[in-house]
Amino acid sequence: MGLKNVPQVLSHCCAYLNGLMREIWMGLHETIVNVKYPRLFS
Repeated sequence: MGLKNVPQVLSHCCAYLNGLMREIWMGLHETIVNVKYPRLFS
């Protein structure tokens, strides 16, 4: 792996992590909503 590939790899990692965090956050949010307000979203 050459040094000129580093920025590309980093941007790919950042994009991947952003997607992962978004997935986790949406999952947590859904779980919290279902636990706290089950009547509203059943």
